[in-house]
Amino acid sequence: MKPESAIEKLKSSLRASFVVITLIYIVAAVLGIWAFAALKDIHFLLRLFAADFAATVFVWLWGVIFSNSSVYDPYWSVAPPLMLSGYAIYCGASSWPVVLMLIAVWYWAVRLTGNWAYTFPDLNKQDWRYDMYKEKMEIVSIDNGDEMDKLLPFIQENDMNWTHIMNDAKGNTDLCKLYQVQGFPTKVLIDPQGKIVEVFVGEVPEFYQKLDELLK
Repeated sequence: MKPESAIEKLKSSLRASFVVITLIYIVAAVLGIWAFAALKDIHFLLRLFAADFAATVFVWLWGVIFSNSSVYDPYWSVAPPLMLSGYAIYCGASSWPVVLMLIAVWYWAVRLTGNWAYTFPDLNKQDWRYDMYKEKMEIVSIDNGDEMDKLLPFIQENDMNWTHIMNDAKGNTDLCKLYQVQGFPTKVLIDPQGKIVEVFVGEVPEFYQKLDELLK
């Protein structure tokens, strides 16, 4: 019998899993603040986008490391109040309408995050929709630039048991150009007839809403 690895033991522990998730989000917040502060010479909204992008990629990477897409689930309720509060502080907005809006957003965020924390089992479990999607659709991931000797161990270590394609970025079949990829991750929904249904850039809830709609 193969001995349980340190990561597998961690994922099976509710307390350890919760501590890890908390640390991931603390570091993601610090990384976002750093990115915002480092880009002080560009427009505020671009700085905010860069901060969000940095935090998003960091959390997403940990989801890949733990082979659990649900690592990203709390992001939808953790990020909005932090970003709105930061915007209000940056602009010096302290009127009653702004304060009331922030109170409402923080109330919503705390309540939603609390619901997530209450139902969080451990890092071995993920949102049922991810498992449901695996049974009803074909997943194909396209790598863009990694070497095969680095990519294969990564796929095996993270149980990415679906079709993988190496993109020929320098040749005549550059899939990034073909699908007009503007950022990573880009998710392309293609129907059984091979027609593109919709394209989503980044980790956005609209992608999962569209999947729910198509897979009902």
